[in-house]
Amino acid sequence: MRLIAKFIFSLVVVLVAVAVIVSVLVSIVLQTQYGKERLQGSLAGITGVPVTVKGAFGVPPASIRVNGISVGNPGEPPLFTSESITLTPDYTALIHGQLQIAGITLRHPCLHLHNGMVAMPKTSNHSPLSPTSTSTDVATTPRDRASGMTLQAPGSGNLPKQVRSLAPSLRSITITKGEVVLLDSSGISSLSVQGLDLRGNDRGDGWSGILKASRVISGNQLMIRDVESPVSFTYGTASSSLAMEQIKATFGGGKLSGKGVLDLSSTTQAYTLSLNLTGASMKELLTDASMDGSGAEGGVTGVIELAGQVGKGSTMTGSGTLNCAETIIQPAGFLKQIGQLLQVEELQLLKIAEGKCLFRIDAGHVVIDDLMLRTENLILAAKGPLHPSGELDLDSRLLFNEKLTGRLRGLLGSQLSPAPESGYSQVAFHVSGSVMNPKTDLLERLTGIRLGGDLGGLLQGLFGRPAPRTQPALSNGASPH
Repeated sequence: MRLIAKFIFSLVVVLVAVAVIVSVLVSIVLQTQYGKERLQGSLAGITGVPVTVKGAFGVPPASIRVNGISVGNPGEPPLFTSESITLTPDYTALIHGQLQIAGITLRHPCLHLHNGMVAMPKTSNHSPLSPTSTSTDVATTPRDRASGMTLQAPGSGNLPKQVRSLAPSLRSITITKGEVVLLDSSGISSLSVQGLDLRGNDRGDGWSGILKASRVISGNQLMIRDVESPVSFTYGTASSSLAMEQIKATFGGGKLSGKGVLDLSSTTQAYTLSLNLTGASMKELLTDASMDGSGAEGGVTGVIELAGQVGKGSTMTGSGTLNCAETIIQPAGFLKQIGQLLQVEELQLLKIAEGKCLFRIDAGHVVIDDLMLRTENLILAAKGPLHPSGELDLDSRLLFNEKLTGRLRGLLGSQLSPAPESGYSQVAFHVSGSVMNPKTDLLERLTGIRLGGDLGGLLQGLFGRPAPRTQPALSNGASPH
């Protein structure tokens, strides 16, 4: 018995020693110019674009850690960087003289996509880790090379051969502190995923795992926090897809849940996304939408359905609804000013008994089909598109009930007209400008006065603080009482 234990201990020592020796030898080779160039060539064969590394060394028992990775064409901003990547080979294949990756760990990777996805390499006869399979295998045009990006699909109609050949051997993937940024044609971030963590393992016909992200920011304005979902990647000769079936996140202090699927097998790379919002706070929702939430109260719920092609905003379609009840919000500046002019308190602080916003996305453009905010005595309604520039183009109505109509008729006179809604009269107006700085012709509609700018100057004169009274001069030595 003691002899068997001694043998097992000796075997373990020998195996550890061999692993250390192999790691040292690998490190020595990787430090040479030949080893570094061969590694960079192998990585370029996988990515389809030039790869540079700062250093690499062996990690027992036979892994390779690469530091300071940068992927991209020379003279252009990198498409991908990573603090380090650890590659674990398939030991069975390694015994047979084949280098296949069984596990990969990425620390602080950053992926920047411009106008869509990274160019997909053409299929070739090279093995995925062959140093001769370099960036020259990438199908690019002068326009592609200028931006370093394109939405080109592989000739097979499925995933690139390099990725499909790598997937079966890859049994685990780990990403920590990752970041993904989608840039628009102006180089401005349209979507950013921060604090990305992923733990995935092979399940036979694909990968499955858990994906987390600390923040998802859309257009540098809309912020979603604490995203988490089981994620699965299924690959095959006929179809490949990425699915997030149980998305959980926080938005506006409420729970955001839903699912999303990305079809990677088609040349269009189509996606669908369905989200449901419950228990959100109006104050926190406005804050997460980069708007002023001070003084806001009440709850918000909503749903949204989206579909389209990755990287092509013009293909996005969908619809959504937002609802609120017993809510208090600060109205837009022009409504406050009109409230001062008409002495209508409800326009200076909207106490919404019922509110809804029905919208749709058509060919990438947002259209508000029905916006309605109802308070005790009035209704604010609007509909119309939001242009790609961010400019509002809303046909709006301000409706007064019989109580307010009776009080305002003498002031507004013929400006009021009967509304389709029973018991209300209305004033129609137009809203333009941006969401953060809306402009309107409401004052002109109410008074007939046409202004070149906003209402601030006029109303400041009408409702500014009165000048302080001067103390009357005292005569005959009299003192004030």
